[in-house]
Amino acid sequence: MGFAVGVASLIVLLIRGWRGLDQIPSDPGYEYIAGRVITGVRAFEVVPYLHADQPLIASFTSFLPLAWHGLSTTLLSHLAWSACAIVVSLTLFRIGVSWLVASLAGMLLVVTPWASQSAIGNFGNVRWPILVMATVVIVAEATKELPRLRIAIIAAVVVTFSNPLHILLVIPLAYAAVRAPAAKRRTLAVIAIPLVVGTRRTC
Repeated sequence: MGFAVGVASLIVLLIRGWRGLDQIPSDPGYEYIAGRVITGVRAFEVVPYLHADQPLIASFTSFLPLAWHGLSTTLLSHLAWSACAIVVSLTLFRIGVSWLVASLAGMLLVVTPWASQSAIGNFGNVRWPILVMATVVIVAEATKELPRLRIAIIAAVVVTFSNPLHILLVIPLAYAAVRAPAAKRRTLAVIAIPLVVGTRRTC
């Protein structure tokens, strides 16, 4: 199922953004990639907030010839959106949602109206599907009697290093902890640690 969702989402993304496949998005723009060419690779940045998604994509692209920069950033952005669609589908399927509904839920990331060319082809906007993916994973694990700690922590770390709104995911964890037994509350607290300590800086 995950493979099918991945292929289908990539096809949709490529069709929707075909005309701008080799273009550098205006935001964050070519100057951002040029910065990686001049100053070198950056694994993450803290201005205007803690994030690693955009710097990593730009750093990878900076190693390629200039003519490939637009195509590289767009395809890497598409892969990020597709990976998030796969995770959403698999997460819902594993908590008992039918494979059809789970697949459609994952595909919503790439077929909704707001997922326009300016968004899905813009490597600075991959933070949004990552936020959706992490929300689905963390909420799904929080509703389980025995949350899978490793999976939830990975989702928490990924969203902490990509989206300034990651702290909002503490809300469903706190809600789930209200009536949870002590052992589960401790697990939920561990999951919340990356979300809490991932501080942000403003310009």
